[in-house]
Amino acid sequence: MSGVAGALTLVLVARRRFAIARYVAALAVVAVLWGWAAGQYPWMLEHELTIEAAAAPRATLEAGLIAFGAGALLLVPALVWLLVLFQRGVLESE
Repeated sequence: MSGVAGALTLVLVARRRFAIARYVAALAVVAVLWGWAAGQYPWMLEHELTIEAAAAPRATLEAGLIAFGAGALLLVPALVWLLVLFQRGVLESE
């Protein structure tokens, strides 16, 4: 999948279809990462440490998810506002 997406990206760039090429290039990268993860499963360190053994305790994972959610609630509106300001041209230097 990664090879096909990479080749398609090159074709799209050659045809100057840059907007679509970005997404197809991202697909190529995601396919490589998924392929690596599938090849590693169920090991974190081959024949030494499994994913289950490497996982944090449940309470730590839950605390991390709560912190991630709270951070997203604070950060996402600020990023959206920054995007709006850039789109309006308010932040352009004169």
